[in-house]
Amino acid sequence: NTHSMFLLYKHKIIGFSNGYTTTNDEGAFYEISFVVKKEYQGKGLGTQILLIVEQAIRNNPVVAEHKADTGEIIGTKNIVEMVAKHYSDNIASHKAFLKAGWYEAKLQVDDEIVDNSTLVWMMKKL
Repeated sequence: NTHSMFLLYKHKIIGFSNGYTTTNDEGAFYEISFVVKKEYQGKGLGTQILLIVEQAIRNNPVVAEHKADTGEIIGTKNIVEMVAKHYSDNIASHKAFLKAGWYEAKLQVDDEIVDNSTLVWMMKKL
């Protein structure tokens, strides 16, 4: 399941978000990314994109769960968390996530914390 949103100003695209859902035993997760054109950055638009997408998910949190090999729908799950990552030197994105109520998280793979100084993982529980 993928979702996209475009941010328009005077009939021009000035930003967009893209995201997809994944499921596991705990529920569904929505990973989002967003971009705002350079000349429109610093105006709170990234934060607004995050809040608008979050509200859309809260209004309709149910996603289909598919069988991996056939794509057959085997049930539904609610999105319980939003996740994202950004480059560690992207201070503007980091501020947008924090203003939208997200927190910094550590990536864990097979019970080990992955230390990656290049990327910062952000999360928000719904």
